[in-house]
Amino acid sequence: MLEPSHQPSAKQAAKTSQPQSALGKKLLASSPLELSLELNKAAIDIGLPNLTAIGQRGRYRQRLLQAMGSAQLVQEIQQLSSGNSADQRLAKQLVAAKQALAEASAQLVERQFNLAGKPHHQQLRTARLMDQPMIDLQDQPLARQLVRQMARRLISSHHQRRRKPQPGQLDVGKTLHRNMAYGGVILKLEWRNQRPDRPRLWVVCDVSQSVRSHALFLLLLVYSLKEVLPKVRAFAFSSDMQNISNWLEQQTAEQAIQQVLAEVGRGSTDYGTALEQFCDAQLTALNRQSTVLILGDSRNNHGDPKFHLLRAIHQRAGQVIWLNPETKQRWGQGDSEMPGYQPYCASVHSCNTLAQLQRVISQLLTPKH
Repeated sequence: MLEPSHQPSAKQAAKTSQPQSALGKKLLASSPLELSLELNKAAIDIGLPNLTAIGQRGRYRQRLLQAMGSAQLVQEIQQLSSGNSADQRLAKQLVAAKQALAEASAQLVERQFNLAGKPHHQQLRTARLMDQPMIDLQDQPLARQLVRQMARRLISSHHQRRRKPQPGQLDVGKTLHRNMAYGGVILKLEWRNQRPDRPRLWVVCDVSQSVRSHALFLLLLVYSLKEVLPKVRAFAFSSDMQNISNWLEQQTAEQAIQQVLAEVGRGSTDYGTALEQFCDAQLTALNRQSTVLILGDSRNNHGDPKFHLLRAIHQRAGQVIWLNPETKQRWGQGDSEMPGYQPYCASVHSCNTLAQLQRVISQLLTPKH
């Protein structure tokens, strides 16, 4: 005779189909609002408001679930999964509830990162890009966005300086006119609000392969500064010099720069020929209000650098500023002609990053008294 099978009673089945872990009980018995409050309390306990680094998000998601008691819940699900049909049904319920909790935890972590961590991450990323060598910039869209933001800051700063009156400059005509009502007695003084001249800028860019990235960002910055640099004359060369002013005026920045790089940037660098062509076309147009801004590494492939032509430019222009992407330690090494050009420049800057470019252009826009 077969022994009767030992089936659990209805009372026992009901008992075994109820969660035993603290988190399991909360997931099945609590309302969404109660669970949300519990989750937010756990987030504070683990320091989620301190989340700032993008790489910490996964760790915080894990810690948040642990703080809610996920370890005991996982153990309970494993035990229930090998039990009777009621236990298995409960295990499926708990698995679904645990998945919903994991999604809610991920959303909470993401919201916190967007609130505090994302701006912090963006600031760090921006700072790194500003100080990263331009030739190594991989994120071209973001780098170009930074250049445009840089231009907006420079424009705003320039306008603020223009609005400030220059102290100590008496406007005699206005003073006499205003005091006519007092019988010629000077009671009120009028001071001259000097409006500094906008710089008259000639930009000369070497766009050969070795400095192409630097030329791209300088041209983009000059293009974006048209509001405060309305009459820029721009030239590009590798061997032959090309006036690109109309390209910048009549096209978008991207179209103009791509045309410059495609049509001018393919030759072998020849500073002597480029300076000769610039002088032939522009030397007589320069005056003491002119600033000639040159970007290039001065590497001339051992050709004739024709230093005397830069000297002629220096003698006619108000100032010549040279931006060299290389560090000063490399100037004069190999085919670098920087030591020969430097005496005819008001200043020479090692300009290899967006931050350095911003400083130079900011100084260029600062009025000199």
